[in-house]
Amino acid sequence: MEKENNKKAWIINSIIILFSTIGTIWEIWENGWGMLRYYTVDSNIFIAICCFLDIFWQRQEKKERVIWIKNLKYIATCCMMLTFFVVVFILAPMGGVAGLIQILTEGGLLFHHTLCPIAAIISYYRVDCKQFELKKYMTYLGMVPTVFYAIVVVILNIKKKIHGPYPFLYVYEQDIWVSVMWILVILGLAYVIGWILWKGCYLIGKNEVKCSYF
Repeated sequence: MEKENNKKAWIINSIIILFSTIGTIWEIWENGWGMLRYYTVDSNIFIAICCFLDIFWQRQEKKERVIWIKNLKYIATCCMMLTFFVVVFILAPMGGVAGLIQILTEGGLLFHHTLCPIAAIISYYRVDCKQFELKKYMTYLGMVPTVFYAIVVVILNIKKKIHGPYPFLYVYEQDIWVSVMWILVILGLAYVIGWILWKGCYLIGKNEVKCSYF
């Protein structure tokens, strides 16, 4: 069972790396390095790095996957799910049905907004939850990248170094209370997503395989 789960982990990690790499190269090729200011692109790069570390460490250990890498992957999965839900329920409605189709299927967005999040959630529930016990405090750590991104991007918007890049971050084009409301909504959504991922893993995971911390 351990060998089979590790093989599944290797396969799905490789798929996530492939999807993330294609999407990132595509977006940068078409729109330039400025795409790195987008939470979506950063999240895809983050989870690709986590998957690479997972594969690399597993090869070094020969058999075991280490829990600190899995925890990082959980955090990255939280980011991926936040990206997906923000796209579908906040950004897409601004452009109607046509906008939803476009934002989920056009160019590199197909990989970043659709394929990579799907692969991430499959990896999380079909592989990771069967091998690791996820502690509840991870629901808070899952918010860290989002909090960091929000702080940095809001400051850069206030200093007029960047514009957006998302409509709800246009601090000079909306009232302060609107900006605060959007930040609270996004952070609240990030927590809910992290909690649901943790709860689902808690209910599904049976710790079929022991893991090491280092």
